[in-house]
Formats: sequence, C-alpha cells, structure tokens
Amino acid sequence: MKRPTIGLCVALMIGIVAPAAQAGIHFLDQDFHSDSVGQAPATGSMGPVITMPGAIGGFSSTGNPDGDVPPNAITEGTITVQNPNNQAVFSSVGSNDETGALFMDTGFNITSQQVTLGFDIDVMQAPALMTDANSQPMTLHLDSGDITAGILFGARLYSSTAGNWAVSVAVVPTSATGGVYALRNSDNSQLMPFGTYTNGQDNHITVVADYTAGTASAYINNTLGLSAYPLRNGGSPGQTGPLANATFNELFMYMNGQNTGDGNQVAVDNITGDFATVPEPATVAIWAVGCALVVGVRWRRRSH
Repeated sequence: MKRPTIGLCVALMIGIVAPAAQAGIHFLDQDFHSDSVGQAPATGSMGPVITMPGAIGGFSSTGNPDGDVPPNAITEGTITVQNPNNQAVFSSVGSNDETGALFMDTGFNITSQQVTLGFDIDVMQAPALMTDANSQPMTLHLDSGDITAGILFGARLYSSTAGNWAVSVAVVPTSATGGVYALRNSDNSQLMPFGTYTNGQDNHITVVADYTAGTASAYINNTLGLSAYPLRNGGSPGQTGPLANATFNELFMYMNGQNTGDGNQVAVDNITGDFATVPEPATVAIWAVGCALVVGVRWRRRSH
C-alpha cells in the first residue's frame, strides 16, 4: 500500500561523549518555547543544529490506515504546545487505542560510535496499567516480581547500520499515580526499569547508545539507573566490522492510545542529542540527505 513520505534534510558536523564526561557538540536541540500556546509545534529541518521535529502525526483504528500528518484531532488526537512551560503535549482521544496513536519524528544521518539523547517528560494522564494489545504489552521486571505491562510512551534511536532500533526507551504505567521508565530488551519482549515517575512530575531522561561496547546506559535526572544494557543488534565490545561506525538516522517519539474514555496525555520538552567524535575525515562532514522517514517507514517503528 502506498504511503506518503516526508524528506528531511540536515547538514551537520558533530561530536559527543557520555553525560558523565564533558559535553559533546549538539546536533539536536528542540524546545517549543517559540511556538504559540494551543498550536501544533512547528516542523521542518534546520542545521547544523536541528531545532524542530521533522513531522508530527498519528494513527487510529477507525481512520486512515496509513496514518495522518499532522494527526487527525477527531480520530487520533493532537500534539500541541501547552502549559506555562511551553511543552509539546501528546493528547490522544479516548476512543483511540491504536499503537502509535500519536508520534513526533525527526530524521538525520550521522555516523558515530556513540549517541546521547536527552529529554524532559511529564506523564499527565494515563491508565493505571496499559492492557490493550496495541499498547505493546511485555514482561516488565520489577523488584516485587515480573508483571505484564503495556507502553504508554516511547522514544527510539534508529540505526540503519544495525538495521534496528539501537535503543528504545519506554514509559510504563504501573499504578494510578505513576510508573517506571524502562529500556526494551534486544529481542523486544521484555522491559528493564531504570527509574520511577509520579504523574504530573517533570523528569529528565538521558540515554547513551555506545556501539563500541554494544551497550546502552540510562539516567534519570542525571543519576545512573541502568548500565551495560545490550543494544538491539548492538555488536560486541571492540567492534571492528560493519558496526564499528554505526549510522544513526532518526529519533522517533510516540504515544500509544488506550480506550479509557479520556485518552492519554504526555508532555515532552528540551530534546537534545550529541555525538562522539567521528574517526574518519570522510564521515565528519554530514551532508544534507532526503530521508523518507515519516508515514512510509513509521509502521516499522510501531511494530518492532
């Protein structure tokens, strides 16, 4: 089935180290403070630092099966700038329980061994536990024992070199008042927590995808919550083969729907990205490229 696409072009020179070390050179710095309250965030592509998402959109079981860019407010929900902090607020409609009910997509084309992603997040409204099949329920490992729980919100870094998501952050409700932040495991069946949240509370999440080690680290409010967690298709320490210099192409943020009557609501802000030094001069210059990233490719993001 033919799906519409959006080309995102970025020209960059980039570098990075982990949060515990010195700051790297930004390639991504998105906030919504210049956008109008009550309106959708501005979209497009800018460089050398990407300051706005490439596209916003959504899916519903009753609307367009290929999804809509921007989202259909009646069948899918909205992504609008709200509250005094000018955050981008994902708000799904209560009748929409679709996987990836709402999404925000940003494309790039960068080669590096290590990427750091950071963002602020506030879960404003969610069920006590996501149970619908479209919420991607998995085994969640808790200190009190394993449970099956679905994903409210996700943030993923995609690597075309690995042919998969390098790292995938999941926000998982576990009670009426909060839940956990977790990483999805390498075979996409389990969730490993790295911190907790309370509804209505802003937290800062940082994840580091390290292809040299083949692992990811996750921080909440600059405190390490999980380390040495295997990347999906992450290779092995001292990688010298095709993954020695992984290519990263996309940040995909999404919120799953849940048929709860009122819908789900999550706010994000201050989205940043940094890269480690690229070892070869030929890969330091990152030229503008057209990336078909949004509707045509995004089904992969929802189903893997």
